[in-house]
Amino acid sequence: MFRDDKFDSIEVSTSHLKLRTVCFILALLLALGGFGYGVSQLIRKEPGYYEIKPNNEDDASQYKTGITFMYYLEGSSNVIGAQLNRLKEVYSSALLRAYKLLDGESEYEGYSNIALLNGSVGERVAVGEQLYGVLSDAWEKTREGKGYNMFAGALFCEWNSILSLDDAAEFDPANNADMARRLETLAEKTADPKNFDMQFNESDCSVELWIAPEYLDFLEQNGYSGRVLDLNLLSEAYRLALVRDELEANGFDNGYIYTESGLTLSLSGHEGGEYCVYGPAEGGAETIEKVEARPNSASSLFHAFEMVEGEIMYYTVETAGGTLHRHPCFITATGNFAEVLASSCTVKYDGDIVGACYSNIALYNLTDRESVCDAAKNTDGTVVCAFWDGSVFRNG
Repeated sequence: MFRDDKFDSIEVSTSHLKLRTVCFILALLLALGGFGYGVSQLIRKEPGYYEIKPNNEDDASQYKTGITFMYYLEGSSNVIGAQLNRLKEVYSSALLRAYKLLDGESEYEGYSNIALLNGSVGERVAVGEQLYGVLSDAWEKTREGKGYNMFAGALFCEWNSILSLDDAAEFDPANNADMARRLETLAEKTADPKNFDMQFNESDCSVELWIAPEYLDFLEQNGYSGRVLDLNLLSEAYRLALVRDELEANGFDNGYIYTESGLTLSLSGHEGGEYCVYGPAEGGAETIEKVEARPNSASSLFHAFEMVEGEIMYYTVETAGGTLHRHPCFITATGNFAEVLASSCTVKYDGDIVGACYSNIALYNLTDRESVCDAAKNTDGTVVCAFWDGSVFRNG
Protein backbone atom coordinates (compact mmCIF):
# COMPACT_ATOMS: atom_id res chain seq x y z
CA MET A 1 0.00 0.00 0.00
CA PHE A 2 1.34 3.38 -1.02
CA ARG A 3 1.61 6.04 1.71
CA ASP A 4 2.74 9.67 1.68
CA ASP A 5 3.78 10.87 5.19
CA LYS A 6 3.59 14.56 4.29
CA PHE A 7 -0.21 14.40 4.66
CA ASP A 8 0.04 13.29 8.31
CA SER A 9 0.70 16.80 9.68
CA ILE A 10 -1.97 18.79 7.79
CA GLU A 11 -4.30 20.71 10.16
CA VAL A 12 -7.54 22.45 9.11
CA SER A 13 -7.94 25.98 10.53
CA THR A 14 -11.36 26.82 12.03
CA SER A 15 -10.78 30.59 12.23
CA HIS A 16 -13.26 32.88 10.40
CA LEU A 17 -15.41 29.83 9.59
CA LYS A 18 -18.67 31.88 9.40
CA LEU A 19 -17.10 34.45 7.10
CA ARG A 20 -15.78 31.70 4.84
CA THR A 21 -19.21 30.08 4.74
CA VAL A 22 -20.88 33.38 3.77
CA CYS A 23 -18.29 34.00 1.03
CA PHE A 24 -18.80 30.48 -0.27
CA ILE A 25 -22.57 30.93 -0.44
CA LEU A 26 -22.18 34.29 -2.23
CA ALA A 27 -19.79 32.75 -4.75
CA LEU A 28 -22.16 29.89 -5.31
CA LEU A 29 -25.08 32.26 -5.88
CA LEU A 30 -23.05 34.31 -8.35
CA ALA A 31 -22.05 31.15 -10.21
CA LEU A 32 -25.62 29.92 -10.35
CA GLY A 33 -26.81 33.33 -11.46
CA GLY A 34 -24.25 33.44 -14.24
CA PHE A 35 -25.16 29.92 -15.34
CA GLY A 36 -28.86 30.80 -15.32
CA TYR A 37 -28.21 33.92 -17.38
CA GLY A 38 -26.22 31.88 -19.88
CA VAL A 39 -29.01 29.34 -20.20
CA SER A 40 -31.61 32.08 -20.59
CA GLN A 41 -29.56 33.62 -23.38
CA LEU A 42 -29.33 30.24 -25.10
CA ILE A 43 -33.09 29.69 -25.04
CA ARG A 44 -34.02 33.32 -25.67
CA LYS A 45 -35.77 33.73 -29.02
CA GLU A 46 -34.97 36.77 -31.15
CA PRO A 47 -37.08 37.98 -34.13
CA GLY A 48 -35.94 36.45 -37.42
CA TYR A 49 -36.15 33.38 -39.64
CA TYR A 50 -36.38 29.96 -38.05
CA GLU A 51 -36.12 26.56 -39.67
CA ILE A 52 -39.16 24.56 -38.62
CA LYS A 53 -38.06 20.96 -38.21
CA PRO A 54 -40.82 18.33 -38.22
CA ASN A 55 -41.14 15.51 -35.73
CA ASN A 56 -39.64 12.06 -36.28
CA GLU A 57 -42.08 9.37 -37.36
CA ASP A 58 -41.35 5.64 -37.19
CA ASP A 59 -43.83 4.52 -39.84
CA ALA A 60 -42.83 7.18 -42.41
CA SER A 61 -39.23 8.11 -41.66
CA GLN A 62 -38.68 9.67 -45.11
CA TYR A 63 -41.62 12.06 -44.97
CA LYS A 64 -39.44 15.08 -44.16
CA THR A 65 -36.48 14.23 -46.41
CA GLY A 66 -35.50 16.88 -48.93
CA ILE A 67 -37.93 19.58 -47.72
CA THR A 68 -37.04 22.70 -45.70
CA PHE A 69 -39.48 25.17 -44.13
CA MET A 70 -38.28 28.64 -43.08
CA TYR A 71 -40.58 30.98 -41.17
CA TYR A 72 -40.20 34.57 -39.95
CA LEU A 73 -41.23 35.15 -36.33
CA GLU A 74 -41.31 38.31 -34.26
CA GLY A 75 -42.46 39.47 -30.84
CA SER A 76 -41.22 38.66 -27.36
CA SER A 77 -39.13 35.59 -26.66
CA ASN A 78 -42.11 33.87 -25.03
CA VAL A 79 -44.38 34.66 -27.97
CA ILE A 80 -41.84 33.37 -30.47
CA GLY A 81 -41.31 30.20 -28.44
CA ALA A 82 -45.05 29.50 -28.34
CA GLN A 83 -45.38 30.15 -32.08
CA LEU A 84 -42.48 27.79 -32.80
CA ASN A 85 -44.15 24.99 -30.88
CA ARG A 86 -47.47 25.54 -32.65
CA LEU A 87 -45.77 25.81 -36.06
CA LYS A 88 -43.93 22.55 -35.55
CA GLU A 89 -47.16 20.82 -34.59
CA VAL A 90 -49.13 22.10 -37.61
CA TYR A 91 -46.29 21.62 -40.09
CA SER A 92 -45.42 18.11 -38.92
CA SER A 93 -49.03 17.00 -39.10
CA ALA A 94 -49.63 18.53 -42.55
CA LEU A 95 -46.38 17.21 -44.03
CA LEU A 96 -46.92 13.71 -42.67
CA ARG A 97 -50.50 13.56 -43.90
CA ALA A 98 -49.55 14.78 -47.39
CA TYR A 99 -46.73 12.22 -47.59
CA LYS A 100 -48.94 9.31 -46.59
CA LEU A 101 -51.78 10.32 -48.90
CA LEU A 102 -49.51 10.57 -51.95
CA ASP A 103 -47.32 7.54 -51.23
CA GLY A 104 -47.75 5.09 -54.09
CA GLU A 105 -45.73 2.29 -52.51
CA SER A 106 -46.75 1.89 -48.86
CA GLU A 107 -50.20 1.74 -47.26
CA TYR A 108 -50.92 3.25 -43.83
CA GLU A 109 -53.64 2.52 -41.32
CA GLY A 110 -56.42 5.08 -41.59
CA TYR A 111 -55.36 6.34 -45.02
CA SER A 112 -56.90 5.72 -48.42
CA ASN A 113 -53.83 6.60 -50.44
CA ILE A 114 -52.27 6.01 -53.86
CA ALA A 115 -50.69 2.74 -52.75
CA LEU A 116 -54.15 1.46 -51.80
CA LEU A 117 -55.42 2.38 -55.27
CA ASN A 118 -52.52 0.54 -56.90
CA GLY A 119 -53.59 -2.55 -54.98
CA SER A 120 -57.30 -2.07 -55.70
CA VAL A 121 -57.42 -1.98 -59.51
CA GLY A 122 -61.00 -2.14 -60.74
CA GLU A 123 -62.45 -1.27 -57.33
CA ARG A 124 -64.16 1.93 -56.26
CA VAL A 125 -62.26 3.52 -53.37
CA ALA A 126 -63.28 6.55 -51.26
CA VAL A 127 -60.13 8.69 -51.00
CA GLY A 128 -61.28 11.87 -49.28
CA GLU A 129 -61.42 15.42 -50.57
CA GLN A 130 -57.69 16.19 -50.61
CA LEU A 131 -56.53 13.14 -52.57
CA TYR A 132 -59.58 13.36 -54.81
CA GLY A 133 -58.55 16.89 -55.80
CA VAL A 134 -54.95 15.82 -56.45
CA LEU A 135 -55.92 12.81 -58.57
CA SER A 136 -58.51 14.67 -60.64
CA ASP A 137 -55.96 17.40 -61.37
CA ALA A 138 -53.25 14.87 -62.30
CA TRP A 139 -55.78 13.07 -64.53
CA GLU A 140 -56.54 16.28 -66.44
CA LYS A 141 -52.84 17.03 -66.88
CA THR A 142 -52.23 13.48 -68.10
CA ARG A 143 -55.02 13.81 -70.69
CA GLU A 144 -53.57 17.08 -72.00
CA GLY A 145 -50.69 15.09 -73.50
CA LYS A 146 -47.94 17.62 -72.77
CA GLY A 147 -45.53 15.10 -71.29
CA TYR A 148 -46.98 14.32 -67.87
CA ASN A 149 -48.29 10.79 -67.26
CA MET A 150 -49.68 9.74 -63.88
CA PHE A 151 -49.54 6.08 -64.98
CA ALA A 152 -45.80 6.06 -65.68
CA GLY A 153 -44.82 4.64 -62.29
CA ALA A 154 -43.08 1.58 -63.72
CA LEU A 155 -41.17 3.67 -66.26
CA PHE A 156 -39.97 6.12 -63.60
CA CYS A 157 -38.95 3.26 -61.31
CA GLU A 158 -36.90 1.76 -64.15
CA TRP A 159 -35.11 4.99 -65.03
CA ASN A 160 -34.61 6.04 -61.40
CA SER A 161 -33.00 2.70 -60.62
CA ILE A 162 -30.41 3.48 -63.32
CA LEU A 163 -29.90 7.12 -62.33
CA SER A 164 -29.15 6.20 -58.73
CA LEU A 165 -26.42 3.63 -59.54
CA ASP A 166 -22.75 4.35 -58.86
CA ASP A 167 -21.90 2.81 -62.26
CA ALA A 168 -24.99 4.16 -64.03
CA ALA A 169 -23.23 4.67 -67.38
CA GLU A 170 -22.64 0.93 -67.66
CA PHE A 171 -26.38 0.23 -67.60
CA ASP A 172 -27.38 3.30 -69.61
CA PRO A 173 -29.36 2.45 -72.78
CA ALA A 174 -26.69 4.22 -74.84
CA ASN A 175 -24.21 1.54 -73.73
CA ASN A 176 -26.52 -1.36 -72.97
CA ALA A 177 -28.66 -2.75 -75.81
CA ASP A 178 -30.79 -4.90 -73.50
CA MET A 179 -31.64 -1.92 -71.32
CA ALA A 180 -32.40 0.17 -74.41
CA ARG A 181 -34.94 -2.41 -75.57
CA ARG A 182 -36.50 -2.67 -72.10
CA LEU A 183 -36.97 1.08 -71.79
CA GLU A 184 -38.24 1.50 -75.35
CA THR A 185 -40.87 -1.23 -74.98
CA LEU A 186 -41.96 -0.08 -71.52
CA ALA A 187 -42.26 3.56 -72.66
CA GLU A 188 -44.26 2.57 -75.73
CA LYS A 189 -46.81 0.57 -73.73
CA THR A 190 -46.97 3.21 -70.98
CA ALA A 191 -47.71 5.92 -73.57
CA ASP A 192 -50.75 4.02 -74.88
CA PRO A 193 -53.81 5.69 -73.29
CA LYS A 194 -55.95 2.59 -73.93
CA ASN A 195 -54.07 0.83 -71.12
CA PHE A 196 -55.38 3.12 -68.36
CA ASP A 197 -58.50 4.84 -67.12
CA MET A 198 -59.79 6.66 -64.05
CA GLN A 199 -63.40 7.09 -62.97
CA PHE A 200 -64.27 9.90 -60.54
CA ASN A 201 -67.36 10.29 -58.36
CA GLU A 202 -67.42 13.74 -56.76
CA SER A 203 -70.45 13.04 -54.56
CA ASP A 204 -68.46 10.75 -52.24
CA CYS A 205 -64.90 11.58 -53.37
CA SER A 206 -64.34 8.08 -54.69
CA VAL A 207 -62.21 6.97 -57.62
CA GLU A 208 -61.70 3.78 -59.57
CA LEU A 209 -58.39 2.92 -61.22
CA TRP A 210 -58.48 0.68 -64.28
CA ILE A 211 -55.36 -0.84 -65.84
CA ALA A 212 -55.46 -3.17 -68.83
CA PRO A 213 -54.75 -6.77 -67.73
CA GLU A 214 -52.33 -7.10 -70.65
CA TYR A 215 -50.25 -4.22 -69.32
CA LEU A 216 -50.14 -5.69 -65.82
CA ASP A 217 -49.12 -9.07 -67.26
CA PHE A 218 -46.39 -7.36 -69.27
CA LEU A 219 -45.01 -5.70 -66.13
CA GLU A 220 -45.02 -8.94 -64.15
CA GLN A 221 -43.46 -11.05 -66.91
CA ASN A 222 -40.61 -8.60 -67.41
CA GLY A 223 -39.86 -7.84 -63.79
CA TYR A 224 -41.05 -4.23 -63.76
CA SER A 225 -42.53 -2.45 -60.77
CA GLY A 226 -46.27 -2.92 -60.38
CA ARG A 227 -46.63 0.61 -58.99
CA VAL A 228 -48.43 2.01 -62.02
CA LEU A 229 -50.28 4.99 -60.54
CA ASP A 230 -47.61 7.45 -59.47
CA LEU A 231 -47.43 11.25 -59.32
CA ASN A 232 -43.70 11.12 -60.19
CA LEU A 233 -42.33 14.60 -61.00
CA LEU A 234 -45.43 16.35 -59.64
CA SER A 235 -45.48 14.47 -56.34
CA GLU A 236 -43.50 17.00 -54.29
CA ALA A 237 -45.40 19.92 -55.82
CA TYR A 238 -48.72 18.42 -54.73
CA ARG A 239 -47.27 17.83 -51.27
CA LEU A 240 -46.17 21.45 -50.93
CA ALA A 241 -49.60 22.66 -52.06
CA LEU A 242 -51.35 20.54 -49.42
CA VAL A 243 -48.95 21.66 -46.69
CA ARG A 244 -49.27 25.31 -47.70
CA ASP A 245 -53.07 25.14 -47.52
CA GLU A 246 -52.92 23.71 -44.00
CA LEU A 247 -50.38 26.28 -42.79
CA GLU A 248 -52.36 29.22 -44.11
CA ALA A 249 -55.63 27.82 -42.75
CA ASN A 250 -53.96 27.98 -39.31
CA GLY A 251 -52.83 31.58 -39.80
CA PHE A 252 -49.19 30.95 -40.75
CA ASP A 253 -48.31 32.82 -43.94
CA ASN A 254 -44.92 34.53 -43.45
CA GLY A 255 -42.42 31.95 -44.63
CA TYR A 256 -41.29 29.80 -47.51
CA ILE A 257 -40.78 26.10 -48.27
CA TYR A 258 -38.21 24.66 -50.65
CA THR A 259 -37.12 21.22 -51.77
CA GLU A 260 -33.85 19.69 -52.93
CA SER A 261 -35.55 18.91 -56.24
CA GLY A 262 -35.83 22.63 -57.08
CA LEU A 263 -39.28 23.72 -55.87
CA THR A 264 -39.80 26.89 -53.81
CA LEU A 265 -43.13 28.13 -52.48
CA SER A 266 -43.48 31.55 -50.85
CA LEU A 267 -46.47 31.87 -48.53
CA SER A 268 -49.00 34.64 -49.06
CA GLY A 269 -47.63 36.91 -46.33
CA HIS A 270 -43.96 36.50 -47.20
CA GLU A 271 -42.27 39.36 -49.04
CA GLY A 272 -38.87 39.84 -50.62
CA GLY A 273 -36.24 37.57 -52.08
CA GLU A 274 -35.31 36.27 -55.50
CA TYR A 275 -35.40 32.97 -57.32
CA CYS A 276 -32.01 32.12 -58.77
CA VAL A 277 -31.67 30.42 -62.14
CA TYR A 278 -28.54 28.30 -62.57
CA GLY A 279 -26.55 27.29 -65.61
CA PRO A 280 -23.73 24.76 -65.96
CA ALA A 281 -20.23 25.79 -64.90
CA GLU A 282 -16.97 23.99 -64.36
CA GLY A 283 -17.37 21.75 -61.33
CA GLY A 284 -21.02 22.66 -60.71
CA ALA A 285 -23.34 25.57 -61.43
CA GLU A 286 -23.43 29.37 -61.60
CA THR A 287 -26.23 31.92 -61.31
CA ILE A 288 -27.25 33.18 -64.75
CA GLU A 289 -30.56 34.96 -63.99
CA LYS A 290 -32.67 36.08 -61.06
CA VAL A 291 -36.46 36.29 -60.87
CA GLU A 292 -38.37 38.38 -58.35
CA ALA A 293 -40.06 36.46 -55.55
CA ARG A 294 -43.36 37.95 -54.45
CA PRO A 295 -45.89 36.93 -51.81
CA ASN A 296 -47.77 33.79 -52.87
CA SER A 297 -45.31 32.98 -55.65
CA ALA A 298 -44.10 29.55 -56.69
CA SER A 299 -40.95 28.50 -58.52
CA SER A 300 -39.79 25.30 -60.20
CA LEU A 301 -36.17 24.88 -61.26
CA PHE A 302 -35.15 21.93 -63.44
CA HIS A 303 -31.57 21.25 -64.44
CA ALA A 304 -29.93 18.60 -66.62
CA PHE A 305 -26.47 18.84 -65.05
CA GLU A 306 -24.86 18.33 -61.65
CA MET A 307 -25.34 21.35 -59.41
CA VAL A 308 -22.49 20.02 -57.29
CA GLU A 309 -19.94 17.42 -58.22
CA GLY A 310 -21.18 13.89 -57.60
CA GLU A 311 -24.86 14.83 -57.27
CA ILE A 312 -27.03 11.71 -57.31
CA MET A 313 -29.41 11.17 -60.25
CA TYR A 314 -27.24 13.17 -62.67
CA TYR A 315 -24.52 11.86 -64.97
CA THR A 316 -23.28 12.05 -68.56
CA VAL A 317 -22.60 9.47 -71.26
CA GLU A 318 -20.07 10.06 -74.01
CA THR A 319 -21.16 8.74 -77.42
CA ALA A 320 -20.02 9.15 -81.02
CA GLY A 321 -22.78 11.72 -81.44
CA GLY A 322 -21.71 13.77 -78.43
CA THR A 323 -22.40 14.04 -74.71
CA LEU A 324 -25.72 12.79 -73.39
CA HIS A 325 -27.07 14.26 -70.14
CA ARG A 326 -29.06 12.06 -67.79
CA HIS A 327 -31.37 13.50 -65.14
CA PRO A 328 -34.82 12.85 -63.61
CA CYS A 329 -36.89 14.55 -66.35
CA PHE A 330 -37.03 12.40 -69.48
CA ILE A 331 -39.58 12.33 -72.31
CA THR A 332 -42.32 10.09 -70.92
CA ALA A 333 -43.59 9.02 -74.36
CA THR A 334 -40.24 7.55 -75.40
CA GLY A 335 -38.07 7.19 -72.30
CA ASN A 336 -35.39 9.29 -74.02
CA PHE A 337 -33.99 12.76 -73.24
CA ALA A 338 -34.55 15.88 -75.35
CA GLU A 339 -31.01 17.33 -74.92
CA VAL A 340 -32.37 20.84 -75.52
CA LEU A 341 -32.44 22.53 -72.11
CA ALA A 342 -29.57 22.79 -69.66
CA SER A 343 -31.94 24.31 -67.11
CA SER A 344 -35.25 26.12 -66.87
CA CYS A 345 -37.10 28.04 -64.19
CA THR A 346 -40.83 28.68 -64.17
CA VAL A 347 -42.30 31.17 -61.67
CA LYS A 348 -46.00 31.71 -61.06
CA TYR A 349 -47.43 34.51 -58.95
CA ASP A 350 -50.73 32.87 -57.98
CA GLY A 351 -49.23 30.27 -55.64
CA ASP A 352 -49.67 27.46 -58.18
CA ILE A 353 -46.62 25.35 -57.37
CA VAL A 354 -48.10 22.37 -59.22
CA GLY A 355 -48.65 24.51 -62.31
CA ALA A 356 -45.08 25.83 -62.16
CA CYS A 357 -43.66 22.31 -62.02
CA TYR A 358 -46.05 21.07 -64.73
CA SER A 359 -44.90 23.86 -67.07
CA ASN A 360 -41.32 22.73 -66.57
CA ILE A 361 -42.21 19.12 -67.34
CA ALA A 362 -43.83 20.24 -70.58
CA LEU A 363 -40.70 22.19 -71.57
CA TYR A 364 -38.44 19.18 -71.00
CA ASN A 365 -40.64 17.02 -73.22
CA LEU A 366 -40.07 19.29 -76.23
CA THR A 367 -37.36 18.28 -78.67
CA ASP A 368 -36.20 21.53 -80.29
CA ARG A 369 -35.31 25.05 -79.24
CA GLU A 370 -38.06 26.78 -81.23
CA SER A 371 -40.78 24.70 -79.58
CA VAL A 372 -39.33 25.42 -76.14
CA CYS A 373 -39.27 29.19 -76.73
CA ASP A 374 -42.81 29.18 -78.15
CA ALA A 375 -44.08 27.24 -75.13
CA ALA A 376 -42.28 29.63 -72.76
CA LYS A 377 -43.88 32.63 -74.47
CA ASN A 378 -47.33 31.14 -73.93
CA THR A 379 -46.78 30.23 -70.27
CA ASP A 380 -48.23 32.44 -67.52
CA GLY A 381 -45.72 33.95 -65.14
CA THR A 382 -41.99 34.18 -65.75
CA VAL A 383 -40.02 31.51 -67.60
CA VAL A 384 -36.24 31.44 -68.01
CA CYS A 385 -34.69 28.82 -70.31
CA ALA A 386 -30.94 28.14 -70.48
CA PHE A 387 -29.70 26.18 -73.49
CA TRP A 388 -26.58 24.09 -73.88
CA ASP A 389 -24.96 26.65 -76.19
CA GLY A 390 -24.93 29.14 -73.33
CA SER A 391 -27.83 31.28 -74.58
CA VAL A 392 -30.75 32.25 -72.36
CA PHE A 393 -34.38 32.95 -73.25
CA ARG A 394 -36.74 34.81 -70.93
CA ASN A 395 -40.40 35.36 -71.70
CA GLY A 396 -42.05 38.72 -71.16
